Amino acid sequence: MQLLDRIGEILARAEQEGYRRTFSLGLRALGERVMPPWENLYWTSVERRSASLPPGLHLEVISSLEQLKESLRRALEDSIGRSAMPLLEERLRARAQLHVLLFGEQVAGTQFFVLGQQHAFQEIPLTEKDAMVLDLRIDPRFRGRGFASAFCLLSIHHFAGNSVERVWLSTSVKNERANRAFQAAGFRFIVRFRRCYGRYIYALGPVR
Repeated sequence: MQLLDRIGEILARAEQEGYRRTFSLGLRALGERVMPPWENLYWTSVERRSASLPPGLHLEVISSLEQLKESLRRALEDSIGRSAMPLLEERLRARAQLHVLLFGEQVAGTQFFVLGQQHAFQEIPLTEKDAMVLDLRIDPRFRGRGFASAFCLLSIHHFAGNSVERVWLSTSVKNERANRAFQAAGFRFIVRFRRCYGRYIYALGPVR
């Protein structure tokens, strides 16, 4: 029954978005499953830096479901969608730390941090001094305004003076805007890699 439901979803999407687009997206997803795209791995030390941030931004840090106020929950649902809330709650239960970028009362961005003293991680062996970024996202309403690099800096400032000394992240080499934002926030490139059938492949030369 689940297979029939999935086929029905694909056909409905094809009728809505067009068969050519759906077929193209399906081929791309299949290709990326067989040979995933290259990713850039970055790191930065945790320290306070002088930087001019866009006015009106502030950071909210949530470490557990109990800290998630109802007003912020509604703002998050408005930004990321109600369907994404179960994953958000699951990560908070797993002791990931949620950072929310607020512009006034609106959610301008979200990102999770996996803390090394609580979790192992795939790309690098995190120590108790490390944190890894998961899924940094800027709301479409606020893109193109320099919020991504500002978000990174606010989170780094949050960790300054705590036990975290290094922050790591990875992003697709094709995501030029994200790569520029991370470099503007002071992240340093380490290596390119891809995950293929459970193995890590590292690029020793230029990636085309």
